[in-house]
Amino acid sequence: MNPILVETGRLIITRFEESMAQAVHELSVDDNNRRFQSDEVFETEAEARETIQYLAASYGSLEAPQVYPVILREQGCNIGHVELVPMGNAEGEWEIGYHIGQRFTRKGYACEAVKAFLPAIMRLYGLDHVMGVCVAENLASRRVMEKCGFVKEFEGIGQYHGEDKPICRYRFTLFNGGMNSMNDSVRIETRRFTPLEYIEFLKRTDLGSQYPKERFEERIEKLVANVSISLAALNENGAIVGALLGLTDFAYWLYVTDLGVDRQYTHQGIGRKLMKAAHELAGGEKDIAVYLIANENAVPFYEKLGMKFADDVMQYNKIEWTEFTVE
Repeated sequence: MNPILVETGRLIITRFEESMAQAVHELSVDDNNRRFQSDEVFETEAEARETIQYLAASYGSLEAPQVYPVILREQGCNIGHVELVPMGNAEGEWEIGYHIGQRFTRKGYACEAVKAFLPAIMRLYGLDHVMGVCVAENLASRRVMEKCGFVKEFEGIGQYHGEDKPICRYRFTLFNGGMNSMNDSVRIETRRFTPLEYIEFLKRTDLGSQYPKERFEERIEKLVANVSISLAALNENGAIVGALLGLTDFAYWLYVTDLGVDRQYTHQGIGRKLMKAAHELAGGEKDIAVYLIANENAVPFYEKLGMKFADDVMQYNKIEWTEFTVE
């Protein structure tokens, strides 16, 4: 088999081989692919083989799609692909693409593949962001991008495969520059947490005491689904070692609701990098003022970032609050 680009617990992402032509043909002719990606339908095995030959010869090119098959680790079968495609615009941007065969859907393979593929291919090509575009009615594709940390920038009429259609355009940003030498292996990226993985993360941080007990799990589910900025710090194994959640209008202000670091990774600059990445994502320090509620133990950290106590903030608070710690 060709060299592996990246692998997960269930999947292997590698390079195409001509022996995959029959599987590529069969996967391409399902109803979903015909509906949303008609230019990637191969009616015969011969068509699929010809395309594989072109793709295999294009690896490393800055002008051709970079397409990689997704293989089930245990069975060794091809279930789809992930790709990075040059958009051909003045900014030199690239677009994510993916397809999982219809009989393999509803198992989380698309999200698993995209989450693993993005950091690897972005580092390979030196990219700090990747775009994602889909037709607005493709709800499954939209869910994949949102679960993988893409932030929606536009919804309306736009170009899609040369035609004006209702589309959604997303951006995924990988913040991995400037990590200090103590923590070069940690990367920061936009990521939409599931409620369960965020609760598990809270247990490893000092954030686990900042929420009231009332309807905790129900409200955490709302929190992770609705914040406008969601950043994760991931170690070399992809484990979450830091997180930042925030609300912003992307014009004037950013309110940081959560900032936490795994206790085993404190004092390594991760919190500082998360704050910087969130500020940049919201619009930068020339446009965006940052607000937050600081635990008294965290005040020295925020003061080192240049933050000061504000005298122009008011609150209305009638919520029930029973103290507890997430364990």
